[in-house]
Amino acid sequence: MIGPVAQIPAENRTSLDLYLLRFGKDGQLESPQTATLAVEAARAATDVFVFSHGWNNVYGDALRNYTRFAEGFIAQRAKFKLKVPEDYRPV
Repeated sequence: MIGPVAQIPAENRTSLDLYLLRFGKDGQLESPQTATLAVEAARAATDVFVFSHGWNNVYGDALRNYTRFAEGFIAQRAKFKLKVPEDYRPV
């Protein structure tokens, strides 16, 4: 898949585009087209969140963990009534 693997609903009727980049055992980037799209999206974003799951997880686990983190982060903002700027564009 090329591009974001998920769009997680966020505040102010926005969504968080979730990009997952794959790297091989030698550290070589295996998803260069998605990386290019992620960098382009980051340039237009107001907030960029970057995570690294390490070498002991598989793709499905990483996707679940990152999705859960983003949803939890958004839920915490709602729980504590933390406002985001009107132009909030997260990646």
